[in-house]
Amino acid sequence: MTTHSHADNHIGISQDKTHLKENIVISQPSLEYSFFQVIAQHVLTEAYARIGKRAVFQGYPIKRSLTIADNGVTDGELARVAGLQKKYPNLIQISVPISYDQAIVYSKKYAFKVEGWQSLKPYKINYNNGFMYAEQKTKGMDVEVVTTVEQGLQKLNAGRSDLFIGLLGDQCLIKKLNLPDIKSLNPPIDTQNLFHYLHKRHKDLALKLEAVLLQMQESGELKAIQVQARQYFFNQCESK
Repeated sequence: MTTHSHADNHIGISQDKTHLKENIVISQPSLEYSFFQVIAQHVLTEAYARIGKRAVFQGYPIKRSLTIADNGVTDGELARVAGLQKKYPNLIQISVPISYDQAIVYSKKYAFKVEGWQSLKPYKINYNNGFMYAEQKTKGMDVEVVTTVEQGLQKLNAGRSDLFIGLLGDQCLIKKLNLPDIKSLNPPIDTQNLFHYLHKRHKDLALKLEAVLLQMQESGELKAIQVQARQYFFNQCESK
């Protein structure tokens, strides 16, 4: 298990946290270079501070993270696609989207315009275990699931798959692994809004948090934090 610190203060988040009394422990997948998680952490750090709570982020394997939140081991799940309460009935979805990410098709030997999920059908595809959206969209295709993004990219580089379906932040990992022949295909295959989930024991807190996020959305503060967090993410990527 990886424990992540609070989001960095220097991108527009309230500086003084000494007044915060209670930790809210939020599970998240242990993903390296996760664009959507950096944005979600910064938004939630600020939103929870406004209701007197300190957001603490803990990393787990991607599927286990949701199960742990649903079982109430943690207080909630960082950010996922909408509608997961159907499968995880103990979780309450906060209605204001706090983050977003883009599903990207990566390839080494093919270059084509991505025209929807069906345009991937002729190819041998990998994606990371627990990437539920990719799992839904590639049903019936030639798919092999990998256990980590790095494994998927290395298989792609070795020619053992044609395409890897990943996320925007995987470009940073490609750079770190020195795999310059792997390119992202355009356009992104999808852009998804992502939502925070709280365990149902926090029903009252969920209402308070939702109200704060709505205020931040209406004032433009939420968008401003997202823009600054995006810049922070790619600056970090370039510096490593």
